[in-house]
Amino acid sequence: MQQSITNKCIAVVVITVALVLVLTVISGKISERERYFDEAKDKVASSWTSSQQLAPLVIALPYKVPVIAKDGDLTVVKYDHHVKMVAPSLLSIESELAHSNKVIGIFNVPIYTSVIRVNGTLERNFFKELFERISADLGTDNVEFFAPYAVTLISDVRGINRISSLQWNDTSLNFSSGNQSVAPTGGIHVPLPQDVLSHNQNPINFAFEIELRGMESLDIFPTGLQTELTTKANWPHPRFDGGFLPTSSQIDSDGYVAKWSVTSYASNIDDKLSACNEKACKQLLASSMGVSHINPVDIYTQTDRSTKYGILFIGLCFTIFLLFEVLAKRAIHPIQYILVGLANAIFYLLLLSLSEHIYFALSYVIGAVGCIGIIYFYMKPVLQERFYLWGFMGLLVLLYATLYFIISMEDTALLAGASLSFIVLATVMVLTRHVDWYGLLASNKDSESKEEYLS
Repeated sequence: MQQSITNKCIAVVVITVALVLVLTVISGKISERERYFDEAKDKVASSWTSSQQLAPLVIALPYKVPVIAKDGDLTVVKYDHHVKMVAPSLLSIESELAHSNKVIGIFNVPIYTSVIRVNGTLERNFFKELFERISADLGTDNVEFFAPYAVTLISDVRGINRISSLQWNDTSLNFSSGNQSVAPTGGIHVPLPQDVLSHNQNPINFAFEIELRGMESLDIFPTGLQTELTTKANWPHPRFDGGFLPTSSQIDSDGYVAKWSVTSYASNIDDKLSACNEKACKQLLASSMGVSHINPVDIYTQTDRSTKYGILFIGLCFTIFLLFEVLAKRAIHPIQYILVGLANAIFYLLLLSLSEHIYFALSYVIGAVGCIGIIYFYMKPVLQERFYLWGFMGLLVLLYATLYFIISMEDTALLAGASLSFIVLATVMVLTRHVDWYGLLASNKDSESKEEYLS
């Protein structure tokens, strides 16, 4: 060994810092490619649809109240027009999502088509009690009610593939476009029969079906006094969002089934609809039963995670190098450290570029085999002893395999990375516990003095 271990350690630290800058550049490239993927999703949202928000059905009751005003000596009667939105007694919703991908350039953007079946009930004398409640709130019986209509709110009506008629007891009613401006979002509506204004009302059952396409997520608002929702899909990685989590869920490799049950006590739907009557629908649109189809470890997440462990990975390689220098008593030049470190850094760029075209696992294998192969070819003349050469290559293969295991994990990646670091440190400490570092330094100085004398 022609230089001291101390100087070698300083050189390795400097090289490692320089390689951190290389990894930072590669990490920036990953962020850039991820932005391109987001732009691809925006293109799909503009031509297909974006994520969807759906209020399955609310009842809108228009009415007018006379207001007496003075116009000089004349008494003028004017009318204030209002629309009261109320929740049906019971809503039962079944949603089945068929997941697929839309290709934009080299990017696969997740989309879905959902078939949503809505069934509901209005209790006996539902409208009679509603009329009485409105009159009591206004403090007058001089209220004129008009035929109510049912409204379905949809954030992006372009996603409607088809919609059935509304089955209102034995009557079929056809939907029309527009939500009659009851909320600041898109929607459809259907006028209800005039006989609902009668005072003797039996329970009313209604049902309809809508096929809705969207992207990534579907949020359904619990707009019934009692709302039951069942959602199932062929996607194995759901993320449940919104203000209400499922009461039960079953997730496996074939997909998931989730169920929600929300009462008016939990949703406070009456107050939210009352606020929405005043064009303040923020609270209504902020509480939903939602599900998103996510890829918990997509290629950009995995590649970015691998670069975050890159400095640890390169540091471990250099630690193994130093270990071989000490144990095999064979000097490795800093230039060789740089080249091997760059080979390991280029692996992440290969991984990113390949994974955009082929499966991530295959990309990882190709990149790892290429980098390990070139390091083997380069280090073969340096580590001439077969034992040390294959020992170093075996440890390098183990590091790449362990790194793949770490970045594929969703919740325990940090634990695995910390455990790997501890194991490597413990191994180095055990293997070098009998090394006389002062002796090595002394022998290095003697060797350097001898060379100076001979020269």
